[in-house]
Amino acid sequence: MPFVKPLPHWEAPGIEPPLSLRQNGWKAGVKPPDEYFNHLHSKAYEALKELQEYALHKDELDLSGLATDTELQAVEKIISTHLLNIENPHKVTKKQVGLEYVENYKIATQAEAETGSLNNKYMTPETTKQAVTKFTPKDVPGGFPVLDEKGKLKSDQLPNDTAIGIELLKITSLY
Repeated sequence: MPFVKPLPHWEAPGIEPPLSLRQNGWKAGVKPPDEYFNHLHSKAYEALKELQEYALHKDELDLSGLATDTELQAVEKIISTHLLNIENPHKVTKKQVGLEYVENYKIATQAEAETGSLNNKYMTPETTKQAVTKFTPKDVPGGFPVLDEKGKLKSDQLPNDTAIGIELLKITSLY
């Protein structure tokens, strides 16, 4: 549908008012020169003419290639579903993210960490601290044991648990 209102044709170019007048506007009692009005009407005519020549009415637009609301909602649902998918939909490999040498081990329980018999579990900082604390000799300043003249742990620095103490004795006997 084309524009229906006639364009107010105005060709007299007029003179552009000074910047101070354009910034501050008319003051009471001032009679503006006719050339200022001619300038205003001329510029308004040129702007409206440009709009009528280059603008398209919404009825003239071809919207056939654009998505409908239903189609947009379907795409939004697909994207949301994809973002929530944690099952590796892009088949990213460990190597692609620099983890090719890291095994997919589970985290060791505290009992498993203290036993130390598994090699297919990881220890967290917390389980490591708890296991080390359990095996650290008692009543030792700074947590470091004092060795006897033979380089062995003194018996008063061994943990209270007999089985653990025997294991520590075996370990220290190797050195």
